[in-house]
Order: sequence, then C-alpha cells, then structure tokens
Amino acid sequence: WTSEGAASSFLIVLEMLSTIVLSATGFGGGAPIARPATRAAVQMKYDLTKELGYDVETGGEPWDPWNYASQYNYNFDYYRAMELKHGRIAMLACVGFLVPELIGTWPVGNADVFNSVAPMDAFSKVPAYGILQIFIGIFLFEQNLGTGEKGGRVPGDLGFDPIGLSKDGIDERLALAELKNGRLAMIASMAFITQTGLAGKGIVASTFDVFS
Repeated sequence: WTSEGAASSFLIVLEMLSTIVLSATGFGGGAPIARPATRAAVQMKYDLTKELGYDVETGGEPWDPWNYASQYNYNFDYYRAMELKHGRIAMLACVGFLVPELIGTWPVGNADVFNSVAPMDAFSKVPAYGILQIFIGIFLFEQNLGTGEKGGRVPGDLGFDPIGLSKDGIDERLALAELKNGRLAMIASMAFITQTGLAGKGIVASTFDVFS
C-alpha cells in the first residue's frame, strides 16, 4: 500500500460521492430524487376574473397585491362576504356623518348626548352602557344572520330585501353598484374620520373651511 495507491483510492471515493450528491440535487447526469409535492405547491391560484367586480377599478386586471388568491386555503366567498359587509357598514357610516350636520340631531330635550354634529365627538359622549348595548346588538345580529358567507344565493346575501329588488333573482347591475359604492364608502368613511378628528367639527363645515 503506497502513497500513490492511497491517493488513487481517495480520488475514486471522492468521485463516487460527487456523483451521488449531484444526482440527488438534480445537477448531475443521474435522475433527481423524487419528492412529494406539498399542498401549497399543487394549489392553483384562484381565478378572480370569473367574479363580479374584479376589474372595475383596475382596468381589466384583478387587484390582489398581497396574493390572497394564491393561498392554499383561500375562500373567495368569505372575503367577498366580508367586503360587502364592511362596505354596507361604511355606507351607513357616511350617511351618519352627513345627516346630523345637514338635517339636525335627534331631539332629546336638554341632553347633550345626541347634540353633536361631529360623529367622533358624539361617540365620546355616549355612556359606557350605551356602547355596551351597541356591541351586544352587533353580536346578536351576527349570531342570527351570520356573515353571509354561506346560506344565501350569493356571498353577502342575508335575505334582507324589504322592497323586493331581488325577488326575481339578483340583478347583476345592482350587485355591482353595491360593491362599487361599498368600496368607495370604505375609503370615504376613513377620510371622514380623519378629517373630522383633526378639524374638530362636522365634515361639511370642515370641508368648506378649506375654501373659505
């Protein structure tokens, strides 16, 4: 056993190890080791283009900056129901910002609970038990009617249609209008909260102050 023989044996072993490693990683001539595909790898991205309102504000392309549709557990019905619910709340909130200032507050004698025309200021005057009642009412509403994710004809359908607009089926034009106005109202309500909070007065008065 000479030093030349030892060196030759070492080179042969090194070559064999290199071949095994390269084959396992897929860079060598051998076939790569098959690995089972994970659930996330085989999940296809949800096709948002088949849903109502996907391209209204984006010029034909779905707007999904955080790639929610690529998640393996993505549930479109859940997100659409949440979008509609928050949009409806925001539309009511926008009305609530304008009505007290344009029409007047609720007459309750000398009490100042409902006398403020700035909604953010009015909320601070509501007693603690009044706020508790609001949250209890929201809880009961959610428990009885649900979120609208399932059970209705489409996501967000709570069965509330007092004037029968959808008795013959849901009008796609009206459904799209609700979706668009809800999106606008969510942005507008956040702007109303910021503006009235900084100005300390109603949305109409603080808006006209800019032009005075």
